[in-house]
Amino acid sequence: MLADLQRKFFPRFAKSAKERIAEGLRTAKNVEGDGALMLARQMHSLAGEAGLLGLGDLVVIARAVEESATQLHADPSADRRDGVEAALSELEAALYRVESTFQTP
Repeated sequence: MLADLQRKFFPRFAKSAKERIAEGLRTAKNVEGDGALMLARQMHSLAGEAGLLGLGDLVVIARAVEESATQLHADPSADRRDGVEAALSELEAALYRVESTFQTP
């Protein structure tokens, strides 16, 4: 049953996740206002969606990005920005690895 859900909903999830990651990278480069907090909320949602699809590796990484974004909100230093960017890049790479398993030969 989970495989059926994954086949049906993963493409939509992947598209949304890529958009969120791209927006997150833009936010990390130019933190203003509550941008980092909004990124944390987006990553919280992404982690939940990944969990519903049984994508545990993505859940762990999205939660790490969420935590990094929360820290960036509290301290918008260059080191925190770099941490968020690195975490987002890790999430993006993991997403592409998972996505490759859903593509038909």
